[in-house]
Amino acid sequence: MLTAGADVIEVNGQTTRPGYTEITPELEIERTVPYIDAIMKRFPEAVLAIDTYKVPVMQAAIDAGVSIINDVNSFTDDPAKLALMAKSNVGLLTMLNGRQFDFKVMTPEMHQFFEDNLNALTAAGIDRNRIAIDQGLGYADTKVKNDDQDYVIMNNVGKFNDLNRPMMVAVSRKGYMGTLLNIPKDQRLPMTLVSETAMILNGGRIIRVHDVKETRQMVTLLKRIGEGYWLV
Repeated sequence: MLTAGADVIEVNGQTTRPGYTEITPELEIERTVPYIDAIMKRFPEAVLAIDTYKVPVMQAAIDAGVSIINDVNSFTDDPAKLALMAKSNVGLLTMLNGRQFDFKVMTPEMHQFFEDNLNALTAAGIDRNRIAIDQGLGYADTKVKNDDQDYVIMNNVGKFNDLNRPMMVAVSRKGYMGTLLNIPKDQRLPMTLVSETAMILNGGRIIRVHDVKETRQMVTLLKRIGEGYWLV
């Protein structure tokens, strides 16, 4: 992944996909910290992140040297998280977990959530420049049918640029491609790239991927197109 152009390697010890089974922090640490140690030993230049919502796992990962904590519960569900983040210097990826909301008018309500979340994080002593945001594509309220919430997220990226925080684009191989287009998971790369491109062009800046090489090619091409200029 590093050779193919990845900027960050994220480790994860427990999925949070629909219907997931929670494991203990101790087991999650067993599943992640040895890999963090091994990657850092072999690839000291690598920037590592961990995807977890548990305080003990966050602490263990920070102690092991990760640079970024990705929390699907946006860090404000436990005061211990705020205290830990305030005394550390890691980056924070704060996600809106749509399973915990009953949206009426989705985009402005999501925007208000991030305003409040950013204010809570900074009030706890966390520098705003350490924070990136993730709208939580794939984390729809269970009452939402046909991936409608995911399409709103893909369509509304530009509505969050005024927050001046980098936004995660996490669409790689997501289920909406199976629902709408009947594409099996291992054949979703082309439509993943289409979805990512649409969101990047509207302001998405952190691209969470499975297919690093192809995504790096796409990002390189978009950047070069954006630099196109001709003067005679």
